[in-house]
Amino acid sequence: MIFTQLFTALMLGGAAYTDVRYKKVYNIWLLFWFLAGICICGIKFLPPVLLTSAALFIFHVLRMIGAGDIKLISLMFAYLGFKNGCIVAAAGMMLGAVYAFYKLYTSGILFERLLYFWKYTVNTLKNKSVTKYYDCKKDSPNLVMPLSPFLLAGFLMWRLYSLCSMSI
Repeated sequence: MIFTQLFTALMLGGAAYTDVRYKKVYNIWLLFWFLAGICICGIKFLPPVLLTSAALFIFHVLRMIGAGDIKLISLMFAYLGFKNGCIVAAAGMMLGAVYAFYKLYTSGILFERLLYFWKYTVNTLKNKSVTKYYDCKKDSPNLVMPLSPFLLAGFLMWRLYSLCSMSI
């Protein structure tokens, strides 16, 4: 258990670094942690990776989450288990959402982006067809934000909470 949490922290830390610095979570990095997970946990490591990847794939198709982030989340679920993986992912996503709102507000485009999301949702429901949410040809590249630092922060918050609740 402690090894998988240590591996998760190292995996998320490395991914956060490359995501912030190079705007990419490298597949070679993820492959290393995937193979490490197989070596440590055995074949039981595969189902969480495959199920989580399949469940999150729609967000990549819609261009809401990058493929590297989906693979990272899938590995995180495999290392931590579904319950703890959900807690960490939810905490990370909430932190990311708060930062995104802050970033949009300070750049003066919060209302514009909320309106864009509303129109996207209405068009999707009205036309009964799903289109890409983010289009790099028409949307600003400044709207893309790295997810892995927030997943790392969510992991650290979860781990700190776990440690504090054990001492009580």
